[in-house]
Amino acid sequence: MMKSSTDFGQLVKILLRISAFAIAFVTISWQLRTHTNVHDIERAWPEFHLKWQHACSEEQKVNAVILGSSVVRHHFDPAVLNQETDFTWYNLGLSASFPPESYAITEALLRSAEAEQIDLLVLDMLPLEPSHIENAGSLRRSRSVDGVTMKDLMKVQASDRAGLSVLLVSALTHLVDGWRFPDLSTHLDNASDTINKGFLALDTNDVRTDALKYSRRSFLDNPNAILESINAESTDFDFRNSGKAENPSIGWICPEAEISWHMKRMGELISLAEKREITLVFSFQKLWTTNGCLFFEARTEWGEDHVIQLMGNSDTASMTKRQHWYDQAHLTGSGAALISAQLADKINRR
Repeated sequence: MMKSSTDFGQLVKILLRISAFAIAFVTISWQLRTHTNVHDIERAWPEFHLKWQHACSEEQKVNAVILGSSVVRHHFDPAVLNQETDFTWYNLGLSASFPPESYAITEALLRSAEAEQIDLLVLDMLPLEPSHIENAGSLRRSRSVDGVTMKDLMKVQASDRAGLSVLLVSALTHLVDGWRFPDLSTHLDNASDTINKGFLALDTNDVRTDALKYSRRSFLDNPNAILESINAESTDFDFRNSGKAENPSIGWICPEAEISWHMKRMGELISLAEKREITLVFSFQKLWTTNGCLFFEARTEWGEDHVIQLMGNSDTASMTKRQHWYDQAHLTGSGAALISAQLADKINRR
């Protein structure tokens, strides 16, 4: 009995030492992150860096960029935007990007020396979902999370455990990987869409990734129902946007903490853009309920000069045809041409 008690005491001491070491390790790595430059665009997002460098090259003469996820990369064609506006565009969409990564990339871009050539920056907005944070343990994700952001994120998560795991992985990444420099040659194929100024059209036979293959198959299983759902959501948005009564068949959930977190980050980016004399516009094209809530809050705060939308049927009714959709989230090349023209019109009307 005495031996068991002693063994247990030894185990507690070992666990305490491991915990103390882990805390010290995380703390030191966090302090070193500014010296490892792990948040630099070139280190944190090599694929994005290649596109950004291409956009900044002298022959491109780019003065307008649009950032966001795959629904930017596959939706907005600079050729259309160049023709319909007075700007020269580049598509900086990065597949699978989401807040807080999209905010971190935007901030890094705004702070870069090359940003002085940019007059207009459009950031496509996405909701912050718990599943995104739980998937944020990857190397790329953890690099986009800093301590302040993490505190805010943990306030809006259903489970603090998910947020805490990202915090720990991020800290470890700063120390372990921060001293290595990425091999940019491994990302050249992924950035092949620089040929079309960052835009990559999807055709109906495109299955370049397993995720796209699965989502395309799911869409083809029941395209009419999916398009009807998209149409219903867009119609509901039109009702709300016009000030009419809400469609009672669709309920919106507007989590206050999440909306506040977005508004804080958006305000910080607007202030930074103003210092660099860059016009920052937030674009809402995907109508998840959180995005709808955030749109109205942001438009009230900053007005239509900084907040535009492509969510309602009054603007995008022509896109509800099946041939314009690759899956329930992405448009085909024909759909991209339509929504690019819609974005150009909104930019011109500002």
